[in-house]
Amino acid sequence: MSELDRASQIRQSMAYVRHELDDEVDDIRESAHTLADWHYYIKNYPWASLGAAAVIGYLVVPRKLVIERPDPETLEKLARKNHLVVDRKPEKQARTGLLGTAFSFVGGLVLKTAMAQVGHQLAAAMDTSKSGDQSAKAGAHVNPHSPREGS
Repeated sequence: MSELDRASQIRQSMAYVRHELDDEVDDIRESAHTLADWHYYIKNYPWASLGAAAVIGYLVVPRKLVIERPDPETLEKLARKNHLVVDRKPEKQARTGLLGTAFSFVGGLVLKTAMAQVGHQLAAAMDTSKSGDQSAKAGAHVNPHSPREGS
């Protein structure tokens, strides 16, 4: 075999390798896209997806807070050990009655309505300022030497 035939053969094999490499890269890209798409897993592995969602939900949702109510003697021992002051008179918690709840509800509605009205007013003001700017720009581009309509 001559050097020219060998070089030609190497060029042909390199062209074939490049062609095959392009196809393989396209296959890898499609495969990676499929693996990154969550729809694929839901469609092909619905039970595993459901289990994974349940586990993630269990881990994300915080556990219920457990409130322990020790007896006064235990609290007093702990207070002495840690040099804490114990006040045996519990504070009364403020209770909102029916009237307080109603005022809170109506106040929230009034505040939400007022904020919506302010938003509408601001939007209207912005629209008029934009239209005023556009008409001013349009007026600035009028050629003063051109004949005017109606003159």
